[in-house]
Amino acid sequence: MKKAYRLGTTLRIVICTIFFLIYCSSSLYGKTPLKVGVYNNKPTIFADQDGAAQGLFIDILEHIADSEDWQLEYITGSFSELLDELTKGSIDLLPAVAYSRVRDQNIDYTFETVMANWAELYVAGSSRLTSLLELQGKKIAVKQGDIHFQALKTMTENFNLDCRFLETDEYETVFEMLSARYADVGVVNRLYGNRNKIDYYVKATPVIFNPIEMRYAVSEGRNQQIINRIDAYLTAFKRDENSIYYQAVNRWFVVDTKRGLPKWILYLLAAIAGVTSLLLGTMFLLRYQVKKRTFELTRANEQLESQIEVRRRVEEELRKFARIVEASSDAMALVDKDHRHVLVNTAYLRTFGIIEKDIGGVSVQELFGEAFFTRELQESVITCLQGKVVHVQTKPNNGKNEPVNWNITLSPYISYRGEISGYVIDIRDVTQE
Repeated sequence: MKKAYRLGTTLRIVICTIFFLIYCSSSLYGKTPLKVGVYNNKPTIFADQDGAAQGLFIDILEHIADSEDWQLEYITGSFSELLDELTKGSIDLLPAVAYSRVRDQNIDYTFETVMANWAELYVAGSSRLTSLLELQGKKIAVKQGDIHFQALKTMTENFNLDCRFLETDEYETVFEMLSARYADVGVVNRLYGNRNKIDYYVKATPVIFNPIEMRYAVSEGRNQQIINRIDAYLTAFKRDENSIYYQAVNRWFVVDTKRGLPKWILYLLAAIAGVTSLLLGTMFLLRYQVKKRTFELTRANEQLESQIEVRRRVEEELRKFARIVEASSDAMALVDKDHRHVLVNTAYLRTFGIIEKDIGGVSVQELFGEAFFTRELQESVITCLQGKVVHVQTKPNNGKNEPVNWNITLSPYISYRGEISGYVIDIRDVTQE
C-alpha cells in the first residue's frame, strides 16, 4: 500500500513536469513583440496615406522579423518625439537614425550601416546660393531635432553668421516654407530631397555638409539581442546581391533606365498616333462647322474654368500660408483700424495666456494695457497706418519680475481694394538671443 502511494505521487510529479515544460515551450516559441517608431523621412522610412509603415528600413526590418518571429507594432510620431521615447525605453527600436557621438551616449546603434546620407541646402526655384557665407541674414527652415540642423547651427556660429532658424516638425514643411517664400533657405537630407523636390517649387544648391551613417537604434543597454540579430542579417544581406537589402534599395532609390520598350509597344504607339491624328482631323473639321453656334458657350466655359482654377490656387496658397503662420514661433495678429483683433495665431494666444474665443473684438489697448500702448506703440501704429513698416524694440512687464525683450514689427494690411484696412503685429521674443 505504501509502495503504491509512492508510485502515484511520482506519477503526479511527472505529469506536472510535462505540463510545465509544454507551457514554457509555448511561451519560448511565441512571437516576440517589438514597438518600432516610424517618422516621416521618405523614402528611408514613413507612414503612407493609409497609416502603413513603408520605406527602405521597414522592408529590411519586416523581412528579418518574419525570420525571427518578431511581432512588430508601429508607433508613429515626429523624429524628436520618437527619439525621446527610445531614450526613455517606451519603444524598443527606431530605424533610420543618423549616428552621432552625442546620441551614442543615450542609445545603442547597430554596427552595420544601412545607408549613407548627408545634408543639402535648398532654395526657392528662382533663387540661388553657392556658399555657406551667403547665409548671413537669411531665414533658414529646419526640422526640429534634426542632426543636420545641429551641424549647420554649429557651423554658422563658428563663422559668426547672423541668421534665423525656423524650426518645423517635418521636412515636408521645410519645402512648403521655401515654396511660399516664408523661408530663404531649407535644410533637408539628400535622400528626402532627391525623392520629393519635384513636388515643390524648390531646387538644390551646391552646398552640402555633414555626411552621416543611418542605422537602427535601441535604448542604451536594452534589446542588445535585437541589434545583434539585425547586424547578423545585414552582414549576410550585403554579401548577397539578390537579398532583400538590394531589392529594397532598388525599389526605393534606383530607376531602371537600361531596358528599352518592346517592339510591339512601339507598333501599338504608332497605331495610336495614326488613329489620334485621324480623330483630331475629324474633330477640327466638326469644330469648324459648329464654331458659330458654340462660340458663346465655349467662351463662358473657359471663363468659368479660369475662375475655378484661380480660386483653387488662391485657396491652396492661403492654406499654405495659414499653416506656416500657425507653425511660427512668432506671436502674430491681424488688427483692424480701430485696434481690435481680427485673427491671431497660437503663439499669440500663448504669449498673452488667453484662449481663442476670448480674443475676438478685444482691442490692443485692452490686451497690452493702455499705458504700454500709448508709450510704446501709439506713434508707431499711426505711422504704420500711413503705409510704412515699423520696427519697435521694447521690454514689456510680464508681472513676474523677469526681463523680457520683444522685437515688434508693425506692417500695414492692404485689402483687396488696395486700401489700408488695418495692420499686422509680429512679436518675436529675443530674450534668449
